[in-house]
Amino acid sequence: MSPTFFTRTLITIAIILVVIGFLFSQSNNFGLKTNTQCNLDNKTQCELNTQSEVVSVKFLQTIELEEELKLTITLSDSLKIKQIWVQGINMYMGKTAVILENVTHISSSFTYEGLLFLGACSEPDMKWQLIIQTENTEKVTQSWFFNFETHRH
Repeated sequence: MSPTFFTRTLITIAIILVVIGFLFSQSNNFGLKTNTQCNLDNKTQCELNTQSEVVSVKFLQTIELEEELKLTITLSDSLKIKQIWVQGINMYMGKTAVILENVTHISSSFTYEGLLFLGACSEPDMKWQLIIQTENTEKVTQSWFFNFETHRH
C-alpha cells in the first residue's frame, strides 16, 4: 500500500464525514425547529419573531410558586398551538400543563388566555421553561421557548 493511496483514502473519508455532518446539521431536527428562545427574567412579557411569524407570552402577575398564574399567549394567525407545557430546567418536575381557557382573534393574530400552577421543590432558585409547539399552515412544527426563574422567599 503506497502512501499516496493511503492519503487519498483518508482525504476521501474526511470529505464524506464533513458532508454527512453538514447534512445532519441542516436536517432541521426532523421538522422540529428549536432555535427560538426568549428569557423572561425581570419582565413579564417576551416576544419571539421569525420572518413571518410572531409568538408572544405575557404573565399577568408576578411569577410565584404555588400560586395560580394567568398568562396570555399571542400567535400570528398562520399558527396554531399543538402542545404547550412548562418544565423545570435545573430540577426535574415533570411537565406542568398550561390550561388554555379562551381564545380571541384580533386583526392578524390569536390571543389565548391560559392558567398554570408551578410547584415548589427543595431548590430555592428554580429555572423554568415554557414550551409552545405550534404548527403553521404548511404543517411545519416549530417550538418556542420562554425561560424564566422563581425564587423562594
